[in-house]
Amino acid sequence: MMGAMEIFVVRHGVAEPVSATADAERSLSRAGKHVLRRQVRLWKKLGLRAEACFCSPLLRTRQTADILRIGGFYKGKKVITEDLAPGTNSERLITFLSQLSYQHVVLVGHNPSLPRFCQSALNGPPIFDMAPGTLVHLRWNDAHHSPLAELLGLIRPYDLP
Repeated sequence: MMGAMEIFVVRHGVAEPVSATADAERSLSRAGKHVLRRQVRLWKKLGLRAEACFCSPLLRTRQTADILRIGGFYKGKKVITEDLAPGTNSERLITFLSQLSYQHVVLVGHNPSLPRFCQSALNGPPIFDMAPGTLVHLRWNDAHHSPLAELLGLIRPYDLP
């Protein structure tokens, strides 16, 4: 990776309740889709954009990535990766990010992996709740800096009017 990269860490939208459907195939709820569309409009108004999207293989994260693309948050490719699957540890995600060469990327994943990753990257205690649809905006330095990232912003759906 060359220079600083901006990372938009997004927790998938609100999913359908756990039922007979396997967790990997849980879809976003109607309300979850609506909230994400509203979030994307705000993010675009703030000038936030990404070149590529990396997401977990689970259905709800793939659907979240699609809503972000359709809404114009990113125009590049969507890459499905096990590096964002539930339970991924921070070190694995840090290694994954160190191999990227983008200026702006979006990562779509799950709790508790994403908040733990942010905590590790910022060298601090957990400072925020990642409700479904939350965006954490980080400036990623590189593996030789401590902390690895700087917090640029946090937008939670319940913070919106």
